[in-house]
Amino acid sequence: VGAFKSTAITKVDIPETLQYIYENVFKNCTSLSQITFSDALEEIRPGAFHNTAWYNSQPDGMLILHNRLYCYKGEMPKNTALVIPSTVTRFAGRMTFQNQKNLVSITIPGSIRCISQFCFEGCENLREVKFSDGLEGIGIYAFDGCAIEQVVFPDSVGEMLGPVFNNCTNLKSVK
Repeated sequence: VGAFKSTAITKVDIPETLQYIYENVFKNCTSLSQITFSDALEEIRPGAFHNTAWYNSQPDGMLILHNRLYCYKGEMPKNTALVIPSTVTRFAGRMTFQNQKNLVSITIPGSIRCISQFCFEGCENLREVKFSDGLEGIGIYAFDGCAIEQVVFPDSVGEMLGPVFNNCTNLKSVK
């Protein structure tokens, strides 16, 4: 993986026919400063654009591309309670918030139908998750290793793919 890794590319136009960008595809393309994303893009895997001029120029925080939440860039401030904007319709890839140790609470809007696999894995201080009606599924290991104590699912949830709350040793109540 890493089709263009460490090349001198400066500009990329993602065509409508491309739906997935895998890990490290453009990693270390330090001159890559212009990227045009298509609406057809379904998933961007972790590290796809890390250490590019484009990625490095983005501010820390939620990196949102065409209503898709790609990742949280940088380290969160201590005791962060995040509310994902309702304009976000999906997570653009796996591991969106993985290992964000300072995340304590997350509110997920009803505009998001599915939480991607490994999305909050390793967020060891994440104690509170607020789901909204509209959420239909949760991917494998989405909350692995979190400090969640209680889960309240909206009626819209119909699918959990495998061990979603694996290693959540504080989890005591599921409704």
